Amino acid sequence: MPISAVIHLFPPENVLLPPTMGNLIHGAFLDIFDRVDPVIAKRLHAGNGCQPFTVSPLQGKFEQQGGDRILVREGTECW
Repeated sequence: MPISAVIHLFPPENVLLPPTMGNLIHGAFLDIFDRVDPVIAKRLHAGNGCQPFTVSPLQGKFEQQGGDRILVREGTECW
């Protein structure tokens, strides 16, 4: 059965991030699993080819900071 989970984030301080952060989001997703069930996290991380999950880019209101960073202001909701 497919499941969709949306995680809402509120940074406690201003944060500068790269405009494409798929690897960071992917790592955070696996870290959440690792805290709950390290065995499942290890299986998900070790899998080659098609994965049983997908992660989306961070969404929210961001400010461009030059060409290589985006600013997420303190308390801004992101998902």
